[in-house]
Amino acid sequence: MRAAIIITNYNMPEAVDAMGKALRANCPDHRLYDFIVVDNASDIAEPSHHTLIQLDQNRQTTGGWLAGYEYAKNIGNGYDAYIFTITSTSIPEQENNIIQTLLDTLENNPDAVIVSPALTDESTTTWNHMKKQGRKHVREVPFVDNLFCAYRAEWYDKNPFDPSFVYAWGTDFEQCYKARLEDRKIL
Repeated sequence: MRAAIIITNYNMPEAVDAMGKALRANCPDHRLYDFIVVDNASDIAEPSHHTLIQLDQNRQTTGGWLAGYEYAKNIGNGYDAYIFTITSTSIPEQENNIIQTLLDTLENNPDAVIVSPALTDESTTTWNHMKKQGRKHVREVPFVDNLFCAYRAEWYDKNPFDPSFVYAWGTDFEQCYKARLEDRKIL
C-alpha cells in the first residue's frame, strides 16, 4: 500500500520541515508515501523547501487539502490512502512506523475507510476517545479529528471534503457521518 500525505502550510515552514524530518525518521521507506506540501500563499515567510504546490491566494485548510488531493490524483502514483494533516500536528518518536501502521490497518480491515492514530495524553484535544487507552489493538471509534487521518483512497475519491467547510471545521465529522451511513468502520 502507498499513501499521499497532504499538508497545507501558511507561513509555518518550520512546522512543515519538522513534519518532513519526523516522517523520514519514523518511516524511512519512502516508497510508502509521498509528502505533498501545499503552500497556501504564505506572505510573511518563505515556503518550506518541501513545497510542491504554491497557491497564488490563500484557500484556507480545506482548499489547500483539495489542491493537494487533485495533485496526488493527477500524478497517478496509485495511492491506496490519503493522509490529511495540519501544521500543528507533531509525530512523537515511537517504535512503530506510523504510516505503515495506518496502511496495514486499512489493508487488514476492508470495512474501514478512515483510520487515525491514537493521540498522546499531551494532545490538546478534548476528544478523549482519540487518546491512547493502554490497549495495543485497533478499536472502532465514532468519529476522528483531522490530525493525521488516513482515508481509504477508493472511498475518499467518492467522498471528498466539501469545499464549503473552508477552515476544515466539520470535514472530519461529515466524513465520519458518511462512513457510518454506509456502515463502514472508523478506527
